[in-house]
Amino acid sequence: MRRGLLPLVLLVLCAACAPAGDGPGGEVSGGPDLRGIADGPGPDAPAPIAWRFAVLSDTHVTASETHPDNLLFAATGAHLAALEPGIDLVVSTGDNVDDLYLFQEMFSPDMTVPVLELYRDLIELHFPMPFHAALGNHDVRFFDTWRDATGPAAAWVAAFADTGVLPAPYYAVEHRGFQLLVLNSTGGAVDYESNDSGVFEAEQLDWLATRLSLGIPAILFYHHELIPASPDDSSHPLFPVLAAHADTVRAVFMGHVHHFGHVSWRGIDFWTTGELKGHGGPVYHLLECDPADGMVTLVEAVDTP
Repeated sequence: MRRGLLPLVLLVLCAACAPAGDGPGGEVSGGPDLRGIADGPGPDAPAPIAWRFAVLSDTHVTASETHPDNLLFAATGAHLAALEPGIDLVVSTGDNVDDLYLFQEMFSPDMTVPVLELYRDLIELHFPMPFHAALGNHDVRFFDTWRDATGPAAAWVAAFADTGVLPAPYYAVEHRGFQLLVLNSTGGAVDYESNDSGVFEAEQLDWLATRLSLGIPAILFYHHELIPASPDDSSHPLFPVLAAHADTVRAVFMGHVHHFGHVSWRGIDFWTTGELKGHGGPVYHLLECDPADGMVTLVEAVDTP
């Protein structure tokens, strides 16, 4: 398969990480030290310019090169690349592939996984902008079965080791006045059911709290649709972390449920992106970020039948 390097604007600071739960998330930088930017630009600094990004979800790429969902994923890359104004980057909120297509007893973390090779090729060929991915429940299981997510997560990191697509099971990207925090909502799973419902291990939540405490406007991405039901909802361990840093979190993007949705909670916009799989054309959210005021604004929700 073609293995050219994915063009990157972002500088990879941590290209690999121990499986989620064994250490901190990866760090990717997209420009100057954003802690300096957070303190305010110098008197001669140019005014910050707004920029755009797109969010995909549930692409479910298969191991068959000519599968309709694979062709749609490729066409979506070409569509996004042609947008005017242009977009800086794309983030996928998980279920990137439609299971690993391997029997559990055949799998080892250091083996080449065909569907991951194909997914990487599709990104390199059809997405000229930086592309970042979160892990979903389908991404870490085998033929609709589950052993544990540690080995599959390590296989993903290995498959994209020299790119910024997935430098670690969870990681940060600093880009033009914002931090994009790509989380792994399968990281705390202990069985098939918890893998499908969304669980963050304690180490990942501690890492998230540390990143949010920097005060850099944050955009979060994870797979499962986890949204607080009330202002004081603490039913999921993620929610108190978000509540404690509601002034820093600008938006949260999710997928998993295969439909679009929006909820506002404590001033945070929770956006659910519909599935790309099975559609006749591109399906995505298009957002604009303004470093001048730290705001994230919906430009368009594209839902092709």
